[in-house]
Amino acid sequence: MIVQQGSDYVDANGKVILDNATNVRTLQAMYDMIYKDKIAIAMPGGNTSSEQFWPFMDKGGQASLIMPMWYMSRFLTYMPDLKGKIYVRPMPVWKAGDMRSAGMGGTGTAVTKQTKYPELAIDFLGFAKLSHEGAVRIWADLRFDPARFEAWTDPVLQTPDPYFGGEKVFDTLLELRNEMPSPASETTSLSAAAQDVVINQVMYKALVERSQTPAEALKAAADELRKQQ
Repeated sequence: MIVQQGSDYVDANGKVILDNATNVRTLQAMYDMIYKDKIAIAMPGGNTSSEQFWPFMDKGGQASLIMPMWYMSRFLTYMPDLKGKIYVRPMPVWKAGDMRSAGMGGTGTAVTKQTKYPELAIDFLGFAKLSHEGAVRIWADLRFDPARFEAWTDPVLQTPDPYFGGEKVFDTLLELRNEMPSPASETTSLSAAAQDVVINQVMYKALVERSQTPAEALKAAADELRKQQ
């Protein structure tokens, strides 16, 4: 939600901006949705990949959630009762002009040093992840969204999916192709530390424990990160 608004944990120059106005406003809105407006809850198990969350969602405990496209595989594997009830849609915006998606994360696929055949491994990895055929299989076999944009128009990916409302889910991605900004923090030395402090401190203290306000939790975390610069 902060990336779609042009914000981040750390800016492109490595400066910590975790406690800026956009981030405070966004976390406060999340807090208000839970405790003021009462239209949201802290998810069971603490995250969308927990054993507690899947049955909760599968039984209709939650109306919507914001997750990456790869989460479609979790629906198919762990929430079978929602077949035909889940629709893939752009993120709601905070103000006109904001991006309706965000390009974040990514699987750290690599060739390890101990291999006897590094060039063969690299060639295979390139084929599996970067070729058109590999991209199609990433969707067909794994239900992950492939990195090749042109693969999104392949007939295999353009087949209506009965689980996701009988729609062509990649039409939504094609619509958002130019609205997927990547966060600057993913290319800085503080990337992992920033993720850890947000997950383990900010969210828990502000939204669960409520021992700090959103502004206080972000300020404390930002100060901790600044000490690591």
